[in-house]
Amino acid sequence: MLGQLGASEEQALASGTGSAVVVALYRALARDEEGMYRWLAVAEANHDYNLSRLRGDPEFADYRKEPRFQAILQRLH
Repeated sequence: MLGQLGASEEQALASGTGSAVVVALYRALARDEEGMYRWLAVAEANHDYNLSRLRGDPEFADYRKEPRFQAILQRLH
């Protein structure tokens, strides 16, 4: 199910309406940490409008204390 949701959001992203942050969120829910970070890198590169969600969405809560995640949050300022 998460794979299908992620694939659907990837298609939306390719057509200009999706969000790499949302794909990362699905990867986080699937416990695919590397996939999550890969999509967060895409989100940062594209200045994704959903990056602010990283601060509050509960799906990312398990990662917020990790140095890699903290580095992303610091770059959002």
